[in-house]
Amino acid sequence: DAVGPLTYSWAPATGLSATNIEDPIATPGMNTTYTLTVSDSLGCTATASVAVNYVPCPCNDLIFNGSFEEGDTGFTTALNPNCSCQSGTYCIAPNARDKCTNSQWKSVFAPSGIGNFLVVDGFSGTGTIWEQVVSVTAGDVYEFCFDYYPDISSGGTPQLLVEIDDGSGPVALGTTSGIPNNWQKYCFNTGGLSLSTGPATLRIVQANSVVFNDYGIDNIQFGTCCELEVDLPDTIQVCIIDDLITPVQFHPDVTGAIGPVTYSWTPTTGLSATNVEDPTAFPGVNTTYTVTVTDSLGCMATDSVFLEYVICPCNNQVENGDFESGNTAFTSGLSLNCTCQSGTYCIAPNARDKCTNSQWKSIYPPTGTGNLLVVDGFSGTGTVWEQTVSLVPGFTYDFCFDYYPDISSGGTPQLSVEIDYGGGPVTLGTTAGTAGSWTKACFFGWTAPPGVTSGMLRIVQGNNVSLNDYGIDNIQFGSCCSSANLLENPGFEAGNTGFLSSLPFNCTCQGASYCVAPNARDKCTNSLWESITAPDGSSNFLIVDGTFSTINFIVWQQDVNVSPGELYDFCFDFYPDLSGGGVVELAAEIFDGTTTHQLGTTAGCAADAWCQVCFNDWPATVNGVVTIRLLQNNDPQYADFGIDNVAFGNCLTTTDISEVRPPEIFPLEVYPNPFTEELTVSLQSLPLQDIKLTVSDLWGRELTRQLVSGGSTHTLAVGQLPAGVYLVAATDRDGRIWRSRVVKQ
Repeated sequence: DAVGPLTYSWAPATGLSATNIEDPIATPGMNTTYTLTVSDSLGCTATASVAVNYVPCPCNDLIFNGSFEEGDTGFTTALNPNCSCQSGTYCIAPNARDKCTNSQWKSVFAPSGIGNFLVVDGFSGTGTIWEQVVSVTAGDVYEFCFDYYPDISSGGTPQLLVEIDDGSGPVALGTTSGIPNNWQKYCFNTGGLSLSTGPATLRIVQANSVVFNDYGIDNIQFGTCCELEVDLPDTIQVCIIDDLITPVQFHPDVTGAIGPVTYSWTPTTGLSATNVEDPTAFPGVNTTYTVTVTDSLGCMATDSVFLEYVICPCNNQVENGDFESGNTAFTSGLSLNCTCQSGTYCIAPNARDKCTNSQWKSIYPPTGTGNLLVVDGFSGTGTVWEQTVSLVPGFTYDFCFDYYPDISSGGTPQLSVEIDYGGGPVTLGTTAGTAGSWTKACFFGWTAPPGVTSGMLRIVQGNNVSLNDYGIDNIQFGSCCSSANLLENPGFEAGNTGFLSSLPFNCTCQGASYCVAPNARDKCTNSLWESITAPDGSSNFLIVDGTFSTINFIVWQQDVNVSPGELYDFCFDFYPDLSGGGVVELAAEIFDGTTTHQLGTTAGCAADAWCQVCFNDWPATVNGVVTIRLLQNNDPQYADFGIDNVAFGNCLTTTDISEVRPPEIFPLEVYPNPFTEELTVSLQSLPLQDIKLTVSDLWGRELTRQLVSGGSTHTLAVGQLPAGVYLVAATDRDGRIWRSRVVKQ
């Protein structure tokens, strides 16, 4: 009804190719409603609006002729083809009135304004309007979409039902009654269904009957955009350090998502949240977490991560072992270079930040965030990482690091761990890692020798394999030892205090008594008594004038507080024959309020010399006070002896004394450590006699026991034990016990 030429004005201008032409192109990138104002030569105006809505449509469309541009082909139906006004028939045409020119029928074109669509002259009841067989793959999520105009005549709006049948029976994906007088796109997805791989039949079914139920269908599509993937590390190992557990933050790597994604984590145990991308986990026990990621199309992907708690070094001495401070605090035989060059390294959050070669994987640190040491391997052997650390003589140290052996598609190089404290490198162990995953490599139980106060730690590439590119992270070295002596007046410098004895205090030559003094002859000037001083030559010590009647008497006793699960050492200096009348033997024991634990005896200490005696790794099973005792264990002619420097604590260090207990006091070797299935126990330096071999937990509960022979090597099948820390103990006929701590991974 325009008079004269027209002008056009479109608003808003967002995404329009022009605002003053008849047919602009719109690409707003978001749902937008455009309004057109048309003016003619008389100044008359008219307006109309159109909404451009973005809806998810199937990628990789599997439907043949879903736009009907090929005509009446590619589908089946319960209706008959007929391009005239006849109920229960259909027609493929560009306009509804090409099917029926009845005055009730509107002039409805396809949604795009051009091309064919399926025109249905409705019928009474229900039935299949459109059907086609497609091929589906189990595990994929599919979108089923079509355009629907529900009332091309002036009747009601029939309800359409959408179904899929993979051979196990039809499953409804949804229904729609459309919006009167409008084309509208409807989409349904197969999320939550367990489809079988193979053929599946798609159907659009008229589900009810209304008066004049004539309608149009176009642009039928079925396919998947589900290229959604989520990746988590297979395992994250968390250190238990000084009984403290560090929280871990997860970071799933999501690719192929369409639109925003949602996250769902299970189980909820120990999680800071279950519906966020990067929750923090603090379960306290080994736990497998699973994340399900869903995008705007309903596509879903899942992956899991095993959070494993492992024993790691206490009091970590390594600086920047997690590389969060970048390329600092360590040296390397390699050069820094964040490009694809052999024999170099890079500090980065992803292996591909070092090299984007197609062979290289996208590997993040074990926790999913932060930096790692990325090594572009080299031919031969050499130092990859080294750092100087402080040491305490006598302390036992553990060394751990995370290792990913094949960040490219090559082999898995073997790394060795060394410490050099001046006499050349000492190898603590080797690891080849586990292909395709981060693994924590730990080497337990190296003891710093006397006089050693520092050393150089090294990680060395020990062999050469093709494409030997790898990652290292979270290097730790430390000792759970403490030099604190828990005993009161251990050197007797405070005199006759802080301890109890079954003997009376008497600084004269009286049998079955004791004295605290700096020289044995301060107790007795009898010509048989030697002038023996304390180990340091000047301080006090405990001097005992014993007799045959003092056998099994408590010579010295003191109470201390202990914590369950901790390992304790008990050491003292012992002079077995102050008067030359025979070598005295003492027995050491601990009473925990219920049970008396025999630690061992001083057998083996030579006459006429101070000897240090140590009983290591006693596992406390109670929380509170225990009583430590020294008892006279034999009956020489003159049972006169001295005791000094009594100590009880963790990883006690030796003192400057004239003679240290011979090394054969610990003839027990246990390997590998850590272990998974079997332990090898070497008793080569023990005598050829029956030895009781046991494995216990840190609470002292005996888990396995067998009688074996000394002077040999034995294999223990202990794969059934859960991950944790255990004690292997060997006990000889005389009740002497040797223990070793091991870790089950």
